Amino acid sequence: MPYFIDGEVRLTEPMAIIKYIAVKFGPESAIGATLDEKAEVEMMAHILSELTRQASLPCYMPGKNQQELGESLMHRMEPVVKMIEEKRDAKFLIGAEPTYADFMLFELCERV
Repeated sequence: MPYFIDGEVRLTEPMAIIKYIAVKFGPESAIGATLDEKAEVEMMAHILSELTRQASLPCYMPGKNQQELGESLMHRMEPVVKMIEEKRDAKFLIGAEPTYADFMLFELCERV
């Protein structure tokens, strides 16, 4: 389990850690530039967090059918693919600037 310390702040939840880092050290746009973008970033972050958890399952379930787990993961990627298709002209997942959801997507791609 990750453990993050920044002065008096102590966090153990990965989503809280990445969001804290984005807010404290990133540009304002790291959590979304507008209210709509902030909502989309939050939604994608939660989807990506669940996908990352799903991608880790095969490590803990050696008896499970790896093909089925892979197909399940691909099916759960549909909201991410839909967002990318809808934002085809965007430079990043949500808009013109990177957000913490972009880093989560990169991490997920690295794992898979």
